[in-house]
Amino acid sequence: MMHLLPGERIVLRLERHPIVLVSNAAIFIFLLVAPIGFFALFPDLLQLATSTNAGFALFVLCGSLFYLFIWLFIGHVFLDFFLDVWIVTNRRIINIEQKALFSRTIAEHELSRIQDVSASIKGIIPSLFNYGSVIVQTAGEHENFEFTQVEHPQEAVAIISQLLEEVR
Repeated sequence: MMHLLPGERIVLRLERHPIVLVSNAAIFIFLLVAPIGFFALFPDLLQLATSTNAGFALFVLCGSLFYLFIWLFIGHVFLDFFLDVWIVTNRRIINIEQKALFSRTIAEHELSRIQDVSASIKGIIPSLFNYGSVIVQTAGEHENFEFTQVEHPQEAVAIISQLLEEVR
């Protein structure tokens, strides 16, 4: 849970672009349907695999494990999409990233320690849907922040740059 300091206000909240979730959903739908298509193309292989009781049990076990892992990856992608948030206030930048199911990293930098802010859009799809990365470089030994797959990265850079000018 993030708490604001006295006199601090949220200026910008950055999240991943929805098209990222749509593209991942398309991949998962393909993976969910792929075994059905594979056995539709090779029906003799399905009949051979399920011809004995042991073969049928192994087939069911392997299929169940395959779909279990697909659902685990879907859950991971949804968690990563919905729980990664980057918040810009009038005093600091807060990076909240969900690393795993029970692992979250929260880091923050004061605006006075930020040296440079830049945007990066790479690829055809990101250019069409206007999403990309915002890179925040800091002074000293602190790690840089990279906000990946966020909507309108140039506008975010402009807002952060304006806040940096106000702080300086």
